[in-house]
Amino acid sequence: MPLVWMHNMRGDVDAAIVRVDHQRAGEIATRSPFEAPQCRDIAFVGGFTEADVHHGDRETVEQRYRGATAVDGADITHIHSDLTADGAYGAVREFLNSRSPPPEGVVVATYGQTAATTRAVADHGLRIGEDVKIVAFDGGQAKYGQFDTTSARQPVDSIAQHALERLMATTAASSDARRKRPELWEPFLHVGNTCGCCLFEIDSLWVDARHRPGSGRCHAGNKRIKRSRRPQGPRR
Repeated sequence: MPLVWMHNMRGDVDAAIVRVDHQRAGEIATRSPFEAPQCRDIAFVGGFTEADVHHGDRETVEQRYRGATAVDGADITHIHSDLTADGAYGAVREFLNSRSPPPEGVVVATYGQTAATTRAVADHGLRIGEDVKIVAFDGGQAKYGQFDTTSARQPVDSIAQHALERLMATTAASSDARRKRPELWEPFLHVGNTCGCCLFEIDSLWVDARHRPGSGRCHAGNKRIKRSRRPQGPRR
């Protein structure tokens, strides 16, 4: 039976794997939103060891962490959690209670921890986007929630379409011929209201500013955001 795998795979699988470049996503989430205000004291929320996580996508979190720590000049503090909402809330509250001042920025490793982390920061009496800037992955909170989370996102529709095309094109060739290295797709950055930043030019990233009043403009100084071409295909 032909098989094309999307996202990460724990272990080896005899199939093509189509996924986003999670290490690149970690770099984007850590570098781009914090460059304008020059934030360098950053906390990363999420565990990836067996001691941290019993159930969850540890491989993705580890890749995102590697991307975050690869950013030049960023001082990354690792807040270990079990990737659950309760675990993230407790770990972030404990971390904030243990140090002063708070970090300038927080990168939340998974979508499922985002709302809990934001709540923990707010419950500590800190202003989101001002006292502490928050960036996450794969989206924010509820569509009509208080915060539109700045996040590194996957071009899910494009990945799914490409995986289906690969599947339909698969022939009865040998399994060795079908085995390929993972095809990595470029993540893009959605700019929300949790990072307190205004991005004017970001390499090859797509800045999604459509949610803002006066599409294509940011709040700080009402300056126009320059948008680069959104990636349409896999990064070879």
